[in-house]
Amino acid sequence: MKDKINKLFWQRVMRTAVLLFFIFSLSGNSGQAATDCGDVDSYLAPQLTAQATSKGVELNWSKIDDSRFSSYYIVISRNNSKPAYSADGYLDVINDAAVVSYVVDNSKNYQGGDFISPLQAGEYYYFAISVKYSCGLVKTSNVVQVKFPDLNPPELIQPRISALVKDDGSILLSWDKINHQYLKEYRVVISNLDPNPNYPDNGYLKVMSTTDNNSLLIDNSIEYSSGDFGGYLERGKGYYFAVTAVYVINDKEYYSTSDAIRLIYNGPTGNPTNYLPIPTITKITSGSDGVNIQWNKISDNRLVGFYVVIGKNYLPVFPSGGYLALLDKDSTSYLVNNSTPYKNGNFGEYLEYGEKYYFSIVAEYKGGYYRNAAVYQQTYVGPLPPTDKYLQLKAYSTPGGIILNWNRINDSRLYGYKVVISAGKENPRYPDDGWYLDVVNDKGEFDRSIGSVVIKGDKENNGGDFSKLEKGKKYYVVLVGLLKDGKYIHSNAVAVEYQGDQGDLFPTDTKNKELDQFVEEEKKMVKSVDNNLVSRLKGRILLQVENKGEAWYVDPVSAKKYYLRDPQTAFAALRQFGLGISNSDIAKIPVGIEERFVDKDSDNDGLADKLEEGLGTDPNNPDSDGDGFTDGEEVKNGFNPLGSGKVEVDNNLVNRLKGRILLQVENKGQAWYINPTDGKRYYLKDGQAAYDIMRFLSLGITNTDLRKIEVGDL
Repeated sequence: MKDKINKLFWQRVMRTAVLLFFIFSLSGNSGQAATDCGDVDSYLAPQLTAQATSKGVELNWSKIDDSRFSSYYIVISRNNSKPAYSADGYLDVINDAAVVSYVVDNSKNYQGGDFISPLQAGEYYYFAISVKYSCGLVKTSNVVQVKFPDLNPPELIQPRISALVKDDGSILLSWDKINHQYLKEYRVVISNLDPNPNYPDNGYLKVMSTTDNNSLLIDNSIEYSSGDFGGYLERGKGYYFAVTAVYVINDKEYYSTSDAIRLIYNGPTGNPTNYLPIPTITKITSGSDGVNIQWNKISDNRLVGFYVVIGKNYLPVFPSGGYLALLDKDSTSYLVNNSTPYKNGNFGEYLEYGEKYYFSIVAEYKGGYYRNAAVYQQTYVGPLPPTDKYLQLKAYSTPGGIILNWNRINDSRLYGYKVVISAGKENPRYPDDGWYLDVVNDKGEFDRSIGSVVIKGDKENNGGDFSKLEKGKKYYVVLVGLLKDGKYIHSNAVAVEYQGDQGDLFPTDTKNKELDQFVEEEKKMVKSVDNNLVSRLKGRILLQVENKGEAWYVDPVSAKKYYLRDPQTAFAALRQFGLGISNSDIAKIPVGIEERFVDKDSDNDGLADKLEEGLGTDPNNPDSDGDGFTDGEEVKNGFNPLGSGKVEVDNNLVNRLKGRILLQVENKGQAWYINPTDGKRYYLKDGQAAYDIMRFLSLGITNTDLRKIEVGDL
C-alpha cells in the first residue's frame, strides 16, 4: 500500500513539472508572461530569406513596422531546426527596425548556442531572426538552412617571370598570364638591396599592368614609387626585378610575388623628360576652314600616337581635359573644323564661332606616358558643327501656349533669332517658309542670352503655309539664328500641338492627374506579390523596358515600388525615403562617379563641382589636400581627397544601407544613393541629378516581374 501511495505521489509531481514547463514555454522565453503583452497574435514575426555568397551568408527579412519593436536577434544553430532567442543564443543584436539585412561572415563570435565560433565552411546551419518586443515577448521568423561558404581565399597563383635585355640596354620583363577569378592586376617591383622584393613593401612602378598584360618594358619611361632608390634606374647598377599578382577577395587584397631576377641595368637614364621627345607645334593658323595645327615628326619606337587637345578658359591637360581625336604615330597635322565632336571637354562637343580656345598636341608613349606640346591660343572662325548640332531646340505644348527652349550660343556673328513654323513641312527653312516671330527682350532688342520664348496665337504668320495658328493642330517649329555674314543657323525641327494660349503654361494639375491615373492603373496590375523577387530588388531602380522606360524605385523599408516620372518626383523621393546619417558614417562608404552624368568641372580634376560640394573638396583646386594627386584620382582609387591614406570602408554598414537614400543631417542635408550593385554612394545634388543618376544605375525589368511588386504612393 505504501509503495502505491509513493507511486501516485511521484506521478503527480511529474504532471505538475510538465505543466509548468508548458506554461513557461508559452511565455516565449521572454522572462515575462505572454499575457502581460496583451493580444499575443498581434505581434508579428519577420519573413526570412538566406543565401550563401562569397562574403558569407546573406540574411534578408521583412521589416517589423510596430511601435512596440525593441530588437532583432541573429540566431543560428548547428542542430536545432527551430532555433530562437534566447534559448539558442545569438550572433548579433540590432536595435534599428529599419535594418533588414545582415551578412554572417565570421567577423563576430557567437554568444551561447550549440556550436563554437567560427562557422565551418561546408557545414549546414539553421538561421533565424528573433524579434523582441518592448513587453519582453519574442517572436521568431521562419528558419532557413544554409551551407556556410568557404571564406578563405582560394590558392593564389605565383607569377613566373623571365627577362630580356634589349639592344638599348632596356629590360623587357615578361610573365605567364594567370587565370584566376580574383586576379585584379600585376605590379612590377624593383629593389636595389632586397633580393626578394614584393608589393607593397618595396613599392612599384607607377603604371598598373592589368590582367590582360604580361610584359612591361623597363626603360625609365615610368617613375618608380616608394622604393629603396630614386624614381629612375641608374646605368651600370644591379637591381632585383619581380612581379606581384594582386588578388581582391571580399574587398580585401592578397598578394603573391614571383621569384626575383637580378640584372644590370644599362638602358636610358634619368628623368623621362630627357629622352621622351616632346612634340613641337611648327605652325598653327585659324581661318574659315578651321584651325590648322602642324607639328614635327617624331621617330621613336615607344610612340603610340597623338591626341589633339583643346581647352576653353584654361590650358588643356590630357587625359583629364578630354581630346578631339587620336591620331596615328606618323601624323604631323590636323584640321580642327567641327567635323568631330570633342570628348570630355569643358566647352561641350563643338567649337563656337568667334570664341578663343587653347590648342595643343599630346604624344602618347608606351607605358601610359604623355608629353604635351606648347599651348597656343586661337580664335575659332571655322565651319559650324553638323546640321542641328549647334542650335538645339525643345518645345512643350501647354494650354497657355507653346514653350520653346534652346541652348544659348555666343557666336559673335549672331544678331537675331527668328521662329519659323510650318503646318505641312516637317523641316521648314528660312527665308523660304517665312517666319512667325522675332525673338527679342522686354525692350524689343535682340539679346544673345535669351534661351526661351512662349508662342501664342495672336500673330499673323509672315509667309509660309498658314496665316494663323489653329487650336488642336500640329505644327513644325524651327529656331533660326541670323548671322552678320548673311548666313543662317537652323535648329532641329520639333513637332508640337498648339493647344491655345488662354490656360496655364505649367498645368501641374493635369500632370498630377495623369500621374495618379498611371499609378492607379499599375496598382490594378499587381495581382500577387513575389516576396523573393522583392527581396532581391530592394533598393534598385527599375526600368519598365516593355513600356516607355518608366522608372521605379523599390524602397527597401516598405518593399513597395514608387514611380519616378520626372525630376520633381525624384526630388519627392529624396524627401520621403531619405535616411539621416552622420558625417563620420557617410565617410565609411566609398564614392561612386557616374561618367555619363555631365556637369561643370571648374578645376578639371575629374570631379563635378556639385560632387565636390557634397564631398567638401575645393571645386577650384584640383588637389584639395596638396598631396600631388588630383581629387578625382584619389576618389576613383579609394583614397581620401582631404587627407592621407585610403578611405576606411565599413562593409557591414554598406551592406545594411545598400539601396537607401541618405541625407547628411550634420552638414547641409546632402543626398546620396547607395547603389546596391557596387556599394558606392552617388551624389544627388537636386531633383534632376537624382532622376538622371537613378536612371543611369537602373535595371531593366519586364512588365510581368514588375507587377509582382506592390505599388506605393509618393
